[in-house]
Amino acid sequence: MNARIRLTPIAALLEGALDALVQHVQASPMFHAVSASQAEKRLVSNTLKHIYLSIYQYQPHVTEATFTAVGRMPKHSEKLIMKMIVQQVEEVEHADMALRDYLRLGGDEALVKGPMFPECAAVAAMCHYLGEHCHPAAYLGFMYIFEALTPIMATQAQRIMSAKDYLPAAREFVDLHATEDIRHTNMILAVIEEIIRVDPAAHDAILFGLRSFLAVYPLPVWNAAYERAKAE
Repeated sequence: MNARIRLTPIAALLEGALDALVQHVQASPMFHAVSASQAEKRLVSNTLKHIYLSIYQYQPHVTEATFTAVGRMPKHSEKLIMKMIVQQVEEVEHADMALRDYLRLGGDEALVKGPMFPECAAVAAMCHYLGEHCHPAAYLGFMYIFEALTPIMATQAQRIMSAKDYLPAAREFVDLHATEDIRHTNMILAVIEEIIRVDPAAHDAILFGLRSFLAVYPLPVWNAAYERAKAE
């Protein structure tokens, strides 16, 4: 697993939750189906294609919810607020990046313009709830999962892509996130360390955000993408 900074006791709790989540994903029928040596190239490509579409659907809501949460933070530390904003600003264009890979894989533009899939709507709704109605630090729980899980799964996706002669032009999203989100994870953990030092109540809020987010992401979204891929 990629090295991550252990800053506070909560970092160990978050890392333990991440390790359990990775094992859960790897044990899922969906992951076994697309990572198997006998998996069809078409199924792998279509599954990733639909995951890209899912990202395009929910990511703008994640960004909005995050900025809302940051805006609700105590205004006593300009540097802390800046760290939160910088990390999220670097994510702003990633929905469009996912859309580009979706279209490169032959994605249906009608689905792009259509309604959001229920699983993606659940991710959006959960992020808005945590960002707008809970302790503002709760957003760090879902953001940690996004940032820490993505490079692990992106690296595994790269391995699967290489084995299946996957379309090179449609690797933009995965190749970027295999490395960039390691840095983002460390940024999030540094923010977590600082905000708990300033506001001890943030500790439980962050864990609540993580537990809540795991109810809607990632497997509900990825399983739905896999089922759509199989139906093509």
